[in-house]
Amino acid sequence: APSTEVEVKLSDRVGAPEEEPADQRSLMVLLVAAAYVVWTMDKVNLSVAILPMTSEFNWSSSEVGQVQSALFWGYASTQVLGGFLATKFGGKRVLLGAVVLWS
Repeated sequence: APSTEVEVKLSDRVGAPEEEPADQRSLMVLLVAAAYVVWTMDKVNLSVAILPMTSEFNWSSSEVGQVQSALFWGYASTQVLGGFLATKFGGKRVLLGAVVLWS
């Protein structure tokens, strides 16, 4: 009896994502790594610089907390904008633009 099994490839499905070439995946990993390195460097530099800035500007502990939380709030507030732009222009372009503008 003939076999009734049908082989369905992922690319044959309607709306299935196409496989990215390895170089595209490597670029995305590189961009994410670069963004993480820049973000970590910013966090470390702010933690070190806050001590002399506190004495120079006579900041209270409350003001120091506000300055230190500014990095987090800037990061958190741009997530919605980044998601919108990634939907419109693609994640790779937005991530590349963000790393270039940030660094």
